[in-house]
Amino acid sequence: YNLTVQERTNVAKAFCETIKNSGYTPMIYSYTYFLQSKLNMNQLSSYEVWAADYSGKVNYYTGKYTIWQYTDKGKIDGITGNVDLNYGYKNY
Repeated sequence: YNLTVQERTNVAKAFCETIKNSGYTPMIYSYTYFLQSKLNMNQLSSYEVWAADYSGKVNYYTGKYTIWQYTDKGKIDGITGNVDLNYGYKNY
C-alpha cells in the first residue's frame, strides 16, 4: 500500500519480464480503478491486460485489453456457487 505508482509499475514490469524470459506470455490482471490509477500503463503497454470490471454491459477500462472479466457472479452448470465469467478477445 505504501508503494508509489512508479514503484508498483516497476514491480509489475519486473514480474512480466521474468515470466516472458521463462518462455511464457505475461499478462497484467486487475480491476479498472487499479489499472487506471495505481499503475503507469503506458510503461506496461507491451504486456497483455486482463481487466476486471463488473460495472455493466461495457468495460470502463480505457486502455487496451485482451480479456474482460465482466462478472464474479456467473453460473455454470455443474459448479456450485458463483464463478468469474470473461470475454476473451484473443485465441490462446
